[in-house]
Amino acid sequence: MTTGLTALLELDLEGDNNLCGVNLASLSKLTKLRAGHATMDESTIIHIGALTALQELDLEMPHLVDLTDDHVSHLCRLTSLITLSLSDHLLDASSIAALGSLQNLEMLDISSTDLIGPDVVELSKLTRLRELTCASNALGAEGASHLGKCTQLQLLNVYDSNLGPLGAAALAPLTRLQSLYIHYNGIGAIGAMHIASALTALTSLCILRNALGPAGATHIARMTQLLTLDIHDNELDAESLQLLAHSLPHLLSAHSLPHQLSLLQSNP
Repeated sequence: MTTGLTALLELDLEGDNNLCGVNLASLSKLTKLRAGHATMDESTIIHIGALTALQELDLEMPHLVDLTDDHVSHLCRLTSLITLSLSDHLLDASSIAALGSLQNLEMLDISSTDLIGPDVVELSKLTRLRELTCASNALGAEGASHLGKCTQLQLLNVYDSNLGPLGAAALAPLTRLQSLYIHYNGIGAIGAMHIASALTALTSLCILRNALGPAGATHIARMTQLLTLDIHDNELDAESLQLLAHSLPHLLSAHSLPHQLSLLQSNP
């Protein structure tokens, strides 16, 4: 990097950029770096680990390099980080445990990282974490039980995480959640019951393709605080849609709802 760039505060290198051999360490004032999908090698990760002023870092799906525990140890020097995306890497329990040193993290994306339930046990050590995306990992009910200890969370995305009804029940301690993305998890009516009973602060819920059926819709209809709801493809009948239309008066828009429910809302 040329000396003329050393005062940069933000840098976007996302996309088809070759960062191999590029010494980013000279950008010591950098607070925001986006390098998702870029080509990088081990030296790139080491140089990024030297940017201790970073507050926001996106390393989503890089080419050539995948994170090892050694790489994660370099990133854990970035103790000022508030936002971190490591999606589409291969992570494990030791990687997640190492991230515990990033005590200022408020937003973390570890989706599609091949994690399983036991791997996320240390996430609760990130006590300032407010938004967590860990979608498309085989977390199951065990992983959900560990996420349930992150009681400060306000947004959680566990799309396609094999939670099932027991996993939905394990999220009950997350009483501060305002937004939940739990689609493609097979939680059924029992899971919907647990969510409706426990997560009373939710204002945004994406629960599509969970085989809720009419019984599940009855539980969701109790969530009168909801402002947005996506409940597509849940085997709902006309009576269930009618119930939802009349029970959820505060929905801000119908664009995220089944077309039939949109019609019912406009023709009560």
